[in-house]
Amino acid sequence: MRLCSIAVVALFFSLWVTQAFGQQQTPQLGLTSASSPAPSPTPIVFSAQTLADLKRLQEAALRSDYAYRQVAHLANNVGPRLSGSAQAAKAVEYVASELKAIGCEVQLEKVMVPHWVRGEETAALVQFPGQAENTTQKIVLTALGASVATPPEGLTSEVFAVKNFDELKALPREKVAGKIVLFNYPFDKQMAAEGRAGEAYGEAVVYRSDGPSAAARLRAVACLIRSVGGADYRLPHTGLTDYANDAPKIPAAAVTAEDADLIADLARQGLVKMKLVLTPQTLPEVESANVIGDIKGTEHPEQVIIVSGHLDSWDLGTGAIDDGAGVAVSMEAANLIQKLHLKPKRTIRVIAWMNEENGSAGSKQYAKDHGKENHFAAMETDNGAGHPIGIHIKGKPEVKKMLAPVAAVLQESGAGTLDLVEHCGADIEPLEKAGVPSFSPIQDSRFYFNYHHTAADTLDKIVPKELAENSVVVAVLAYALANMEQPLPR
Repeated sequence: MRLCSIAVVALFFSLWVTQAFGQQQTPQLGLTSASSPAPSPTPIVFSAQTLADLKRLQEAALRSDYAYRQVAHLANNVGPRLSGSAQAAKAVEYVASELKAIGCEVQLEKVMVPHWVRGEETAALVQFPGQAENTTQKIVLTALGASVATPPEGLTSEVFAVKNFDELKALPREKVAGKIVLFNYPFDKQMAAEGRAGEAYGEAVVYRSDGPSAAARLRAVACLIRSVGGADYRLPHTGLTDYANDAPKIPAAAVTAEDADLIADLARQGLVKMKLVLTPQTLPEVESANVIGDIKGTEHPEQVIIVSGHLDSWDLGTGAIDDGAGVAVSMEAANLIQKLHLKPKRTIRVIAWMNEENGSAGSKQYAKDHGKENHFAAMETDNGAGHPIGIHIKGKPEVKKMLAPVAAVLQESGAGTLDLVEHCGADIEPLEKAGVPSFSPIQDSRFYFNYHHTAADTLDKIVPKELAENSVVVAVLAYALANMEQPLPR
């Protein structure tokens, strides 16, 4: 009791000293005078309880194999999921049932998607310098998405290589008319090795999207591109081409890097002719769906945080890294929040988008149907399953500062980097353009484009531990956004 009395006396003495001498000391310290209003306290962004829950999510995600089991089923049991296919329909059904099983409010939202079917695809050099009598050279290739067909028996014509659009434009039309053009623009593997694979892809992919129309404007009969990817295993990489309205549609395909170099080398020596057979079909559109699963917010259910990946995939592989992994870690975020009985203040909405690969019909339809809703933030995972090092942010610089406590939690699993970028995901792009703060994991993408859009996009490319680390980023960020005490600046 005596100790308490001493403490009380000391407290009052301290207060008296402060009141008696505070005004005299203030000018010497350069502080505001006693008559000035006291500075406002810094607003709290995350409560202590939320930060503790983020650590729980992190620990649970690292122990869980739920995401791996989901991507394994999508890749191995369902298989390739090109829009309009039976496998795409099966995947919609499967993901919807799984989200219902963990307690999400699930909706299948109708979207009409293209139904392009790959047919026969073969090519051979039938005339070239130094050719042995009665022989041909096989060329390994694959049709680009949306490509039109050659005649059923194929077409045979001279093929020549250019490196880029400038080289093509420099040629007279008569040099190109009636021939097959090859764009031999290489994917920059050194750039990818330095961790800038996305930049390397962006530089090369323009030839896949725009090359066929550029060649068609000069009356070429077909267009080939060097595959957009880094592997040296004679793997062709498919992907969508974008036919322009002002040019004829001509057959289009991607050849392997090795075969692109072969053709370019032979063409420098003399005349090279190719027989090309592509028989894809574009069938009538098919009804499909975006799969949407909500965990309703307890305080602001009208404010929505999107957590997403795209469910469709190209048909050469089984769509494990592109983008079964993105769908799986999004599902895992919802699974862990439910399993730990956490209560997000805002609605967390898991979306498995349909038709990202060849048209983005799913995200466009969502923007039409939900564009007026209050989207607090949007996240997409669509860059494989490599080890994550942090979070890409498409938003104002203040967002990066606000998420510093989240970065501190994520740094415990090696993912504490925050980086401002111009773009976070194809499916959330309409929301980005509307000013919604957007996010995606920063992933190790050095090897992603070795397998991207190829027959090698299979489950074995996913390391379970690294997939779990991605689940940490997605789950922690989703719940942090849902329970922020402050709105995100726009």
